Amino acid sequence: MEWKMDKENNNYELVVIMHPETSEEDTKAFFKRVDSTLESQFKGKIESINTWGNRRLANPIKRIANGVYFHVLFSAQASSIIELERIMGIDDKVLRFMHTVLDKRVPLSKHLDQYHTTLQEVQASVEKRLAKRQTLRKNSF
Repeated sequence: MEWKMDKENNNYELVVIMHPETSEEDTKAFFKRVDSTLESQFKGKIESINTWGNRRLANPIKRIANGVYFHVLFSAQASSIIELERIMGIDDKVLRFMHTVLDKRVPLSKHLDQYHTTLQEVQASVEKRLAKRQTLRKNSF
């Protein structure tokens, strides 16, 4: 039985957790490889790559407690996901990855705007929580 893959591009969101000791050059080379694979084989394109920085993992992976998080928005054919998972599975610097399919009817620029809005709201919430915590500490002494 042969699967019929949609030749039309879908929009995807990808979160990659990389080893905290990965150099910037290795990270750039990894995403360049992903981008070239998407462009050459699947008529795809990476729209944005954002880093969330080095964060503590909820559960250690291979005895590693921290990881560098990356958020990627891209468009490509559905068949590209198999190749991307293969590339990420081979690379030792990639600890975990997860992709989701975004709504085709909404342009990637709209998804990117929504992502930035959510990120700002979360950052404001964190800052508010930290300010409240500092106020409580000052009052307790």
